[in-house]
Amino acid sequence: MQYAKVKIFAGVLIVIAGAILTSLPRVTAQREDQLSAQEQTLLEIAAKQEGLDASRLKLLKTAAVELPLTGRHVQTAKVLNSDTGEAFAASIDERGQQVDIATL
Repeated sequence: MQYAKVKIFAGVLIVIAGAILTSLPRVTAQREDQLSAQEQTLLEIAAKQEGLDASRLKLLKTAAVELPLTGRHVQTAKVLNSDTGEAFAASIDERGQQVDIATL
């Protein structure tokens, strides 16, 4: 009888430990503070074009675009102004220079 209670108790502990471990934040959630050089450049360009402080901006999404007819590679980002909630885009080319992706 006592052996059965120990098995039940051990099983409950395993379930609780599993629930705790699976609810911990993932490493990718910590990546938000560690921007790549391209991502940092995109934020700085977005801040410059909107006349804002880069520390007030948050990078929501980035995408690499290859334009085969022109041979250009463009990195574009959706950026959020955390003060107003306004979202806008910023783009750089393979040299890190600001580009207007709509004109390419």
